[in-house]
Amino acid sequence: MRGPPRAKVIESAREVGSRVLRSRCSRALPWLVALVSLAAPAQAGELPREHACPELAAAAPDAPAARLSEGIVLTRADLLRLSALLPPEVWRHRDVFFHDGMRMVIGACHRRYPQPGAYQRATERFAGRARLDGDANLAGYTAGLPFPAQSIDLAASDAGARWAWNCELRHRGAGPGGRFRITDLPGGAGDAQTSQGSWFQVLTAYRADIVSDGDRPGAAGPAAWVAGGRFTEPADARGVAWQQTRALAAAQRFVLPDDVFVFVPSLGKVRRAASAWVDGLYLPRYRAPGGVI
Repeated sequence: MRGPPRAKVIESAREVGSRVLRSRCSRALPWLVALVSLAAPAQAGELPREHACPELAAAAPDAPAARLSEGIVLTRADLLRLSALLPPEVWRHRDVFFHDGMRMVIGACHRRYPQPGAYQRATERFAGRARLDGDANLAGYTAGLPFPAQSIDLAASDAGARWAWNCELRHRGAGPGGRFRITDLPGGAGDAQTSQGSWFQVLTAYRADIVSDGDRPGAAGPAAWVAGGRFTEPADARGVAWQQTRALAAAQRFVLPDDVFVFVPSLGKVRRAASAWVDGLYLPRYRAPGGVI
């Protein structure tokens, strides 16, 4: 299987490039399958106890990080308390990643989020129907969890692919959405550059809450989901918008490209992205003649 390439899109003289807003799971799955397969033990072990947080071996009992607990609210002024928890690369650029006005809440360790009843019922109803081919493409799936945890043999060669598909098709309701904030760190000298906007994803198939009586994968139509968004900052990028549609058949053919369109305000028109093969959600990056904005 080929690995997922990074999408590149060139639009107009001002150039609207592309980057990947990577979801936590992959559509084509090759790199994630390999990672999960290597991380999975040969034998199933006990799951960690809910809300049981690992101890920080490097933190002394009186260290700031040792005093953190679930539910604590932190601001930018409290960054020192996170120093032992962050990778060195993130801590080195903490002034970029953590901005004024942000609010951080310490979450739970190993928290189990309950699944809605419709998703649980779909998992039970369609258990055993989903299957994988030699390239880890998915077939026979309708709704719910494709491969219930108890059905996965961790010693099997396709265990990683099964866990990856479980992650990709986890319950997300009608689809997530919200605001984004991107910080670019220039390769050479220069200040960090920030872009902001909003994004959405609407799931149009595989939805347990609207699965039909005929066992079709969710709502009728050729699309698995539609995503998109628009930029609000900086001013030169305001109004740049995009839409991405993933075909329902992409689960059976991971090389099938998405339909991606970008609206460029300076052109006053919508144009198809030059490269539609995206691993995850597509997100344009606005480029100006003087550099990345």
